[in-house]
Amino acid sequence: MNERLFFPPLLNEIADVIGAHATLKLVEARGGSLTYIPATAPDGHWLVGAIGRDAADKLCAHFRTGCGGMDIMMPLGSLSITMKRRQAAEQMTREGVSRSDVARRLGIHTRTVQRYRARMRDELQG
Repeated sequence: MNERLFFPPLLNEIADVIGAHATLKLVEARGGSLTYIPATAPDGHWLVGAIGRDAADKLCAHFRTGCGGMDIMMPLGSLSITMKRRQAAEQMTREGVSRSDVARRLGIHTRTVQRYRARMRDELQG
């Protein structure tokens, strides 16, 4: 199952532009608050730090208006729990914890851990 199915509509739109992983990072950085997405984000801007240069450029281009950037109310919703579990699973994976132990400790399915690990590999290769 695609975790994007649990995103609110605005986050699905953002995930279409920058991907689910970068969207989760964006929610972690600014979820639940009014957030200004500039027309362009210079090096050192919080957006570049949160999601990386490529994703920031794509997001800025997507929300660019004739007047510059755009304010958006960044959703939070139930993503915070999912995001925390995913981050914990990724950290445990980096520490060498087995898939079944990660699943048991976090109360998630081993197939979920497997999907997280596959995404981690894809992002490292991408």
